[in-house]
Amino acid sequence: MSGSNKKPVPRNPARPGNKGKRPGSPPPRGKAPIRGPAPKSNPGVPRKNPPQQRPGMRAGKQKTIRRKNSNIFIKLLGLLLLVLVALLRGIGNLLGLIGGFFKSLEPRAKLAAAAGGAVLLGMAVLLFAIFIMSRPNAYIINLNGDFIGIVEMRGHPELTRENVMELVVRRLEQEVTEPVRCFDDISVEPVRSRDFKQMDLVVSDIARRANFRVQVAVITVDGDSKAIVKNEDEARRLLNDILNEYWQDDRLILFNDFIEHVEVILDFMDISNRMTYNTARSILTTPSRVEDVHSVVSGENLTSIRLKYDMSEDFILSLNPGIRPHNLSIGQELIIMRPKALVSVRTVAQQITVEPVKFEVLTHDDPSRPRNYSNVVTQGRDGSRAVTEHLIYENGILISREEVGWTYIEEPIPQQVVRGTGS
Repeated sequence: MSGSNKKPVPRNPARPGNKGKRPGSPPPRGKAPIRGPAPKSNPGVPRKNPPQQRPGMRAGKQKTIRRKNSNIFIKLLGLLLLVLVALLRGIGNLLGLIGGFFKSLEPRAKLAAAAGGAVLLGMAVLLFAIFIMSRPNAYIINLNGDFIGIVEMRGHPELTRENVMELVVRRLEQEVTEPVRCFDDISVEPVRSRDFKQMDLVVSDIARRANFRVQVAVITVDGDSKAIVKNEDEARRLLNDILNEYWQDDRLILFNDFIEHVEVILDFMDISNRMTYNTARSILTTPSRVEDVHSVVSGENLTSIRLKYDMSEDFILSLNPGIRPHNLSIGQELIIMRPKALVSVRTVAQQITVEPVKFEVLTHDDPSRPRNYSNVVTQGRDGSRAVTEHLIYENGILISREEVGWTYIEEPIPQQVVRGTGS
């Protein structure tokens, strides 16, 4: 070719189907690329990057995706501009038509049209002003139908009855330091106003007038409510103090609990029903006299019995006419007035005592000796034993004792005596 320095583009020998295309150009759409033979692998040299996982190929795919996304964004932006231009042209055409129509009118008609437009514009402005002025900007809050205050909507855009109740309950719990339940009806309605009240003042007013119940701990005895204290911790401490009141000994305690069924129940009540610790303890432990029967045991007399139940001898004799006060028998039953509180503590203690054991005398007859003969062959010796007893107390008063076992500390040695039985 004359006058031209361009060289002809050689065909790709590895791709015979790519006639007239530059080397490296992609294959026609819909046709699979023709690849050459796979390179032979060297067994001694590991392949670091397989062809399908080469970093260069990943970077190329990412660039292609980014290019497609940018093309989509550019197309959307262009479409938006076209729509905006078309809208502006339509508005211009509409204004031109209105101007042409206005020019074609006579002077009086122009004046009437201008006046009508002004009236329409004024009405639109008036309606907009009415809409703005009638739009709610505050909340009116009522308690059980009584007005409390108006709170500005700006600080509380979505105020509800539940929100106000939560604030009131939180304020009450800070004052009484215990969980609170409110039983009032609070209403919140949107309103337009210029006089506002701070939310803290509204909550304080509601808390001052609220009909609420505070959580208390109720101590029940056999199912009946007997004492009401501040909380469960105080109730448990009170009951533990009563249990430990009657027992200060160092003996082993096997059982120490209330005879009655005593429970602690949480409930919501008026705060005026709540008692102090000392008042509740006095109610539970102050005894009243109840009639009971006492069985006389070994070693008891009228004096020990009256001291046990804090009674006078004359009072015991009046309850038991005909008894002989200085000749009481074991097992004899006496009517007494026993002190009985709302709660009674039964304590079972284990006691170990040491008792002497008398030696036994064993006599051996000897017919070779005369009848008046008697001789101690082995001198006897007393022993001792440890006796285990269970002592049962009620409110610190011993009711009964039971021997449960014993063991020898030192066994007794029997005394051997030889007695003559001859003539």
